[in-house]
Amino acid sequence: MKKNAVILAAGKSSNFAPFTYEKPKGIFCVKGEILIERQIKQLLEAGVEEIHVVVGYMKEKFFYLEEKYGVHLIVNNTFAEKGNLYSLYVAREYLANTYICCADHYFVDELFLPGMYILSGKIPGVWSGIFGCNGNNRCIGWRNGSDGDGRSCLF
Repeated sequence: MKKNAVILAAGKSSNFAPFTYEKPKGIFCVKGEILIERQIKQLLEAGVEEIHVVVGYMKEKFFYLEEKYGVHLIVNNTFAEKGNLYSLYVAREYLANTYICCADHYFVDELFLPGMYILSGKIPGVWSGIFGCNGNNRCIGWRNGSDGDGRSCLF
C-alpha cells in the first residue's frame, strides 16, 4: 500500500494575530524555510507518494504548492466554525496508510519513517504535541509541544 499524507492547513490561528492577518501560520518562514514546504519536502524524501493539504483560511496562499510540489488541495469552507478534526473529516477519503500533520509544525528530526505514522495537534490550554505510532497501532513515543527542546523522543 502506498504511503500518503494529509496536512491540515485550514485554520485561522487567531492566537497568532496580528501575524496571521497577512498569511496563515503554515506559510511562516522559520530558519529560512517556509513551514509547510519543509514538511512537504520531508514527506517526499521519506517516500510519501501522495500529499493532500486541507486549506481554508487564506486558501489562495497555498495554491502555488500544487504546481511546485504536486500536492492536492482540499478546501474546507467551514474552517471558521469547525476545527482540525473537521478538516480531517473533509479529507477522510484519503485516509489509508497516512501521515496526519499540521502545516505549522516544524520537525527538526526526520519523523516520517517506514511503518510509522504521526498524529500531531493540540487541545488549547490542555495539550500540544505529536504521537508516533508503528504499523501495529502501538504508540512508540510522543513529544509534548511545550517542552521547547525541538527534539523528538521517538528515536
